[in-house]
Amino acid sequence: MKYLLPLGIILLICCQKRQEKVTAVQPAVSAPKQDSTVLRVAVPTTPYWGYRFKVEGDFDGNGTKEMLYERFYSQKSKHETYKYLKADNANGYDCTASLQDNDAKKAMSYMVCSDSTIRRMSIGVCSNANAVFGISFMKNVGDLNGDGTDELVYMDDRGCTTDPRFFYLLTYKDGEWKKTRQWRSKFGKLPVLPEVRQKDQILKQFSKEIRAYHKELIRAPSIVKKKKDKVYYCEFDDQKAVWKEMKINW
Repeated sequence: MKYLLPLGIILLICCQKRQEKVTAVQPAVSAPKQDSTVLRVAVPTTPYWGYRFKVEGDFDGNGTKEMLYERFYSQKSKHETYKYLKADNANGYDCTASLQDNDAKKAMSYMVCSDSTIRRMSIGVCSNANAVFGISFMKNVGDLNGDGTDELVYMDDRGCTTDPRFFYLLTYKDGEWKKTRQWRSKFGKLPVLPEVRQKDQILKQFSKEIRAYHKELIRAPSIVKKKKDKVYYCEFDDQKAVWKEMKINW
């Protein structure tokens, strides 16, 4: 009996040390660190086709009306594509997601003419470095220089970026489109582009919002006008419109 007691004490000490070792390694196995990237959940978005302009006029001076059509084209898929992504939990477009998406698609904006002899008009590319979501305003301002061709005024669509907005005056001369003048604008009273979700809304022209926009576009204020053989352009500030004479070497 005198040998059994010390032996029991030794066995008890060994068991306690073994239990301490097992307990020591358990936390590392049962509680691994969580990867923070797993917790990031992307906000669902819906593609929106976006509005497409079309403008009628005699742009080459042959006495026949032509039609210009806006295109927003993916150089990656080789097809026309949607302009925007809209977050499902928000009212407006997701500007960052739209830019990244268009950058990946290598999207570009241009105008094509119903008369194939008239060359394509380039508007710009839509990328992280150059946000051009097509056109936000375009209007036929008539023949300003008396050469028999109609001129155009347009403003490109910079989305929700802080890039400056410019009006551009274009004429078709010597077989190409030429920007004869540009001026910065603070004008915020241009008709708001309708939200077009699907392509067939434009093709069928059945959307009430699109029809209302067309009426607003017709009533939109003049940006350029001709008076007594002189051409004037309108600069807008926060308070009023200021007309200035446009001196152009056509």
